[in-house]
Amino acid sequence: MRRNAAPYVIASLFLPGLGSPLLGRVRNGLVLMGTTIGCWVAWMIVFVTLIPSFPAPTRRGFLVVMAIFWPIGMVAWVLGIVDAVRGTQAWNREHGLPE
Repeated sequence: MRRNAAPYVIASLFLPGLGSPLLGRVRNGLVLMGTTIGCWVAWMIVFVTLIPSFPAPTRRGFLVVMAIFWPIGMVAWVLGIVDAVRGTQAWNREHGLPE
C-alpha cells in the first residue's frame, strides 16, 4: 500500500522529528527530536530563569549564546519535516509504488 506523506508531516509539525520513527527511521527521528527539544529547552531555561537575575552587560552574552540555539532547533524541526517526506518517498520507491 502506498504511503502518503501528510500524516507523517503533521506528526513532525507537532513533535519535531516524530514522523521519522513512525516510518521506521528511528535513529533519524531521535536525533532530530533530541536536537530540537534540547535547543528549545536550553533557550527557554536561559531566557526565562537566568537572564533576569544578571546585570545588563551579562544578559547580552546570554542572548548571543541563545541566538545560536534557537536557529539550530528550528533547522532541526524543518529537517524533521523534510525527512518525513523523503522517508515516505523512499518507502514508496522501495516497494515499487508510483509517486
